[in-house]
Amino acid sequence: MAEAVRAFSWDGYPYPDRRPITMIPPTQREALAILAEVCDLSPDVRLGQLFAHLGFLGEDQTGRSLWDIDDEQLLAVLYHHRAELAARQPESPRREMHCDS
Repeated sequence: MAEAVRAFSWDGYPYPDRRPITMIPPTQREALAILAEVCDLSPDVRLGQLFAHLGFLGEDQTGRSLWDIDDEQLLAVLYHHRAELAARQPESPRREMHCDS
């Protein structure tokens, strides 16, 4: 018996049962989680500014524009940027109090 070919509508749902095609791949899910952490570490930066900055970082680190960067490469850029931002964070008050004692 031949497999049925599924046609998809413009919104990504297959006909006729209207279920989503796939879930977000693990690399993209991880990138979104790290992006959320980067946002938390830079609350004064608007999202558009962050995307532009990630584009510059991606070009610098990969030689490719944000449009052409693979998900794995973008994930590496995000991890690198998160590490830079975390290193710039002031020490926690608890640690400062502990060091002064």
